[in-house]
Order: sequence, then C-alpha cells, then structure tokens
Amino acid sequence: MPDVYRVHKTTALPVTLQGNSIYLVAPAGSPDYVEVYVTNSAGDATRHTPRAEDIQAMIDSAILGSLADPLGFLISGLTQTFEYHDFQRDPLFLTTNGQTLAGVSDPVGLAVDNRGGNNATQPTAAARPIRSAAGLDFNGSVQYLLSGITTSTAMTALVMVTVGSGSTQFALGVNQGSSDRFYLGTANGEVVWGVGNENTSDLTSGFDATGQTGVIWLTMDGSNIRGGWNGTELLNKGQVGAVQEGMTPAIGALRNQATGARGDHWNGPIRQMLICQEALMTEQVAAWSSYMGGL
Repeated sequence: MPDVYRVHKTTALPVTLQGNSIYLVAPAGSPDYVEVYVTNSAGDATRHTPRAEDIQAMIDSAILGSLADPLGFLISGLTQTFEYHDFQRDPLFLTTNGQTLAGVSDPVGLAVDNRGGNNATQPTAAARPIRSAAGLDFNGSVQYLLSGITTSTAMTALVMVTVGSGSTQFALGVNQGSSDRFYLGTANGEVVWGVGNENTSDLTSGFDATGQTGVIWLTMDGSNIRGGWNGTELLNKGQVGAVQEGMTPAIGALRNQATGARGDHWNGPIRQMLICQEALMTEQVAAWSSYMGGL
C-alpha cells in the first residue's frame, strides 16, 4: 500500500482513473449519497457507496476520539511557550511550603500546570490570592501572581473572569512606562486592552460585562491586534507601537516592568487563563473560549 493517495472530488467518475487515488463522487441527482472509489496502482477501482451521514458519523467519531482529552487537543495546537491554569478545578495547587495540596480556602503559593507549560508563581505571602469555588479570588488591592511567560512580538492571552463593577482593573498585564503595553481587563465593567503605545482609552470595546462570567482575550502579531469577549471579536486593528520582549506580566494586576510595582488590581475571581508566545488564529481563540466557558 502506498504512503500517499491522491484525492479527487467530482460529481461524476472520470473515464480514465489515476492509480493510487481516492475518488469522492457526489452525483448531482443524489445529494444524500457519496460514492467512494479507491484505485490500485493500475487504476483499477473498488466502489463503495456509504451514506453522507455515515461518512459524517465517521468524521465525528474521529474528531471525538482526538477530543477525548479536549484540553490536550487544544494544547497540542500550540507551537510556542505557553502557560495554562484552571484555577477553579485543577487540584494541583501547592501551599507556601511547596508540599501540601491547598484546600479550597487555602492561599496559593504555586500554581502547577500538569500539561508541561510554564508555572505562575507567587513571590510574597501578602500577595497570595485565595482559592474559592469560583477560582482564585483577588482582593483588588495587593493580590497577584507572576506569570511564567514573558512577552514576545507575538502573544495571545485568554483569561476567564467574573466581572464586578468599579474602576480600571486588569486580569493580566505588564507595561514599561507609557509604552510597551500588554494588558487586558475592564474599566467600569467595559472590556478594555492595552498594546504597544495604546492604552485603555484607545482600545475600548463598548461592551459592558458587569456581573458576567466569561473570557477576555487578546492577540497580537507585531502588526495587528484582536481582542474580544468569549467567541465574539470586539477589537481588530493595526498595532501602534511595539511591545518589548522579555517583560513578565502579572496575573490579577498591571505590573510595571521597570520598577516591579503593581497597580489596578483585579477585584474578583479569575477562573482560568492561557498566555502564550504566539498569535492564535480566530478558530483557536474560539475553541479555547468555548472550552473555558464549557467547564
């Protein structure tokens, strides 16, 4: 059996058939059926006539087989360094001694990603958010984590949050003074972002997420930026200004790379997050948003 077959899609079987080929024939008068012909090296064909719904069932079965581990399937599509955490359900959270699994109400010392990605770390006891049934509860004043991912020219971040009311607060972010911005959050409940030289006044969504639970996301590739809420794109424009490589974002706050200071802390739960050093495609962002929202 050859390693490669040519695949031909047509409405009628050609008079002359190529060898080592698969012909998918959907007769114009029979839209519910598709005929499948498989040829050997001499061009001799074996005919099969499965129903279209049977073929779809086989396709669905193959997809579902690969999605038996949906998170593993999504992660397999990432090509660059990433960090993913399910703060709401993953039991692999360690207390400060690094040995005992944290209980629901325990402070988090280190969030361990069991998928081979980077880890979010907690540098001080005072800044530790508290685990709850909703994920990690950040108090809006001093609590944060440090991401294990640093910024690069291409980036994607998705953070599943519950949005409260209040002034500007960031679920994930870092900047270097008035430029080199990379952050996402809300301002009085409205989903906002900052990238390069543009801040939350420039990159607004017009979408008020107050009281809702969902995924705020942002992608950039050095030329364009996109952002949204769940599977809906709310921002798509050219990027203005670069983002310095090698900066460390905070989770639950905006971190100044030059001083290490944090501000505009998130007030409320953060349930899940993904940050990676690549600009995910629209389909990937939608799949990640759907996965996070479906848990």
